[in-house]
Amino acid sequence: MSYQWDVFLSYRREAPVREWVWRILAPTLRQWLPQYATPAPKVFLDVDNGIPLGSAWSQQLEDALLTSRCLLPVFNPPYFDSDWCQTEFQTMVERRRLSGFDAIIPVQFADGELFPPAAKALQWATFDTFNWYRQPSRTSRAFVEGVKVLCQAIVARSKAAPAWDPTWPVVRPPPPVPPLIPLPKVGT
Repeated sequence: MSYQWDVFLSYRREAPVREWVWRILAPTLRQWLPQYATPAPKVFLDVDNGIPLGSAWSQQLEDALLTSRCLLPVFNPPYFDSDWCQTEFQTMVERRRLSGFDAIIPVQFADGELFPPAAKALQWATFDTFNWYRQPSRTSRAFVEGVKVLCQAIVARSKAAPAWDPTWPVVRPPPPVPPLIPLPKVGT
């Protein structure tokens, strides 16, 4: 294997984030990326890159993640409750630890106060004022300017990415610890 993708778009696959990523962010990124690099950086978006029916989707996602130069996670509080989103995020956090390369370009979709410390420690692009998935926000000048900044970061990080390393792991979150149930005291 080697790099196949310049950026892996990571998001919680539920409304309203899903619609915003599919209808607004991904198309606008793809529209503007060719203005910053030739050939245009390749964006992995699970729905666009079709996982064939009957295939092992989890393995396809892992392969795309491992062969991506950087991660563009769309942060919102439910993102951090998803095992898959956490796998994507923690995999790139571990890659940074192993290689020294900052492979994460985060986007804030909503409420950064509820993010875990590892996410709060990162500088993210703030898109919470554009988290509509109706057409008017897509044409917003400020939104497009924000996407252009993302494009520049994607191009810069893609060019600076270290050589692909087959030993980079996929990091899955630990299983949740069941809550302790207090036992009744017996005869005192």
